Amino acid sequence: MIAALALELLLIGLAVWQLVVLRRSLRADREKRAREGDDTGEP
Repeated sequence: MIAALALELLLIGLAVWQLVVLRRSLRADREKRAREGDDTGEP
């Protein structure tokens, strides 16, 4: 019983971690595209 609960919590934690990594990756790609599109030389 406790092992099943621990396994379930581990899987939930891994799913949340995947969402965090995915959001971070999408944000980095969006910022990279914004920088590449903003090559006017102005800050």
